[in-house]
Amino acid sequence: MNVNGNFDGLLIFIFLAWTVFAIAGYHLGKSKGKATEGLLLGMFLGGIGLIIIAVMNPTPEIEAQRLMEVRRLMSVGGGQSPAAPTSFAQPSPPAFTQPGPIVQAPVIPSAPAGWHPDPSSRHGHRYWDGSKWTEHVSTNGIQSTDHLP
Repeated sequence: MNVNGNFDGLLIFIFLAWTVFAIAGYHLGKSKGKATEGLLLGMFLGGIGLIIIAVMNPTPEIEAQRLMEVRRLMSVGGGQSPAAPTSFAQPSPPAFTQPGPIVQAPVIPSAPAGWHPDPSSRHGHRYWDGSKWTEHVSTNGIQSTDHLP
């Protein structure tokens, strides 16, 4: 049995695993606007680093881009972009129904009050009071006011 051959194989395996975790961490972090953090976490912590970057929140800029993409896709489908964020998608009605009792559809609640990506895209976030957008905005953590047009 060759001890050096086994040791060389172990070193190659460790190097390949290290490289795979670093690349996976980079790509996972890139999808959240945190490529460097993903690379470093994957490189130094391996699988645990990948879990950490997976649960990290995306940057406000990435979150705003995702919101704009969702609105664009909704407008392409024939609907209009919602005036307020919603937490639940409304189910489509069935193509035909059997006769029976009329049941009132449940009310779909809107998103809770809080900071959400700015629908005007002028700031990182705008405060939603539960029924309308307010003038309170935040850009890079600095709060100010800006009235919607």
